[in-house]
Amino acid sequence: MIYCGADVNDLTWIWWSRPLHQVAFLSESEHASSIIELLIAAGAHTDYRDYYGRLPEECASDADVRRLLYTT
Repeated sequence: MIYCGADVNDLTWIWWSRPLHQVAFLSESEHASSIIELLIAAGAHTDYRDYYGRLPEECASDADVRRLLYTT
Protein backbone atom coordinates (compact mmCIF):
# COMPACT_ATOMS: atom_id res chain seq x y z
CA MET A 1 0.00 0.00 0.00
CA ILE A 2 2.89 2.35 0.73
CA TYR A 3 4.24 1.89 -2.79
CA CYS A 4 0.82 2.78 -4.19
CA GLY A 5 0.80 6.09 -2.35
CA ALA A 6 -1.12 5.30 0.85
CA ASP A 7 -0.81 7.98 3.53
CA VAL A 8 1.14 6.36 6.39
CA ASN A 9 -0.12 9.05 8.77
CA ASP A 10 -3.79 8.69 7.87
CA LEU A 11 -6.26 8.43 10.73
CA THR A 12 -8.25 5.32 9.85
CA TRP A 13 -11.76 4.42 10.91
CA ILE A 14 -10.38 1.16 12.33
CA TRP A 15 -9.99 1.99 16.03
CA TRP A 16 -9.65 5.66 14.99
CA SER A 17 -5.90 5.24 14.90
CA ARG A 18 -2.94 5.54 12.57
CA PRO A 19 -0.83 2.68 11.18
CA LEU A 20 1.92 3.08 13.81
CA HIS A 21 -0.69 2.92 16.56
CA GLN A 22 -2.14 -0.28 15.09
CA VAL A 23 1.25 -1.97 14.80
CA ALA A 24 2.15 -0.91 18.34
CA PHE A 25 -1.09 -2.27 19.75
CA LEU A 26 -1.06 -5.60 17.93
CA SER A 27 2.59 -6.59 17.72
CA GLU A 28 5.42 -8.01 19.75
CA SER A 29 8.88 -6.54 19.19
CA GLU A 30 10.23 -9.35 17.01
CA HIS A 31 7.46 -8.77 14.45
CA ALA A 32 6.90 -5.06 14.90
CA SER A 33 10.39 -3.64 14.45
CA SER A 34 10.64 -4.17 10.68
CA ILE A 35 7.11 -2.83 10.10
CA ILE A 36 7.76 0.21 12.29
CA GLU A 37 11.04 0.92 10.48
CA LEU A 38 9.27 0.62 7.12
CA LEU A 39 6.48 3.00 8.17
CA ILE A 40 8.94 5.55 9.58
CA ALA A 41 11.06 5.37 6.42
CA ALA A 42 7.87 6.03 4.43
CA GLY A 43 7.21 9.17 6.48
CA ALA A 44 5.15 8.00 9.46
CA HIS A 45 5.44 10.36 12.43
CA THR A 46 5.95 8.86 15.88
CA ASP A 47 4.66 12.10 17.43
CA TYR A 48 1.20 12.01 15.79
CA ARG A 49 -1.68 11.24 18.12
CA ASP A 50 -4.69 9.05 17.46
CA TYR A 51 -8.33 10.10 17.82
CA TYR A 52 -8.11 9.58 21.59
CA GLY A 53 -4.96 11.69 21.97
CA ARG A 54 -2.51 8.81 22.41
CA LEU A 55 0.96 8.55 20.89
CA PRO A 56 1.92 5.23 19.23
CA GLU A 57 4.27 4.41 22.10
CA GLU A 58 1.36 4.75 24.53
CA CYS A 59 -0.57 2.08 22.63
CA ALA A 60 2.26 -0.46 22.69
CA SER A 61 1.69 -3.53 24.82
CA ASP A 62 5.34 -4.61 24.47
CA ALA A 63 8.14 -2.66 26.21
CA ASP A 64 10.54 -3.10 23.28
CA VAL A 65 7.95 -1.72 20.86
CA ARG A 66 7.47 1.29 23.19
CA ARG A 67 11.22 1.93 23.05
CA LEU A 68 11.18 1.78 19.23
CA LEU A 69 8.42 4.38 19.11
CA TYR A 70 9.59 6.62 21.95
CA THR A 71 9.57 10.30 21.02
CA THR A 72 11.36 13.00 22.96
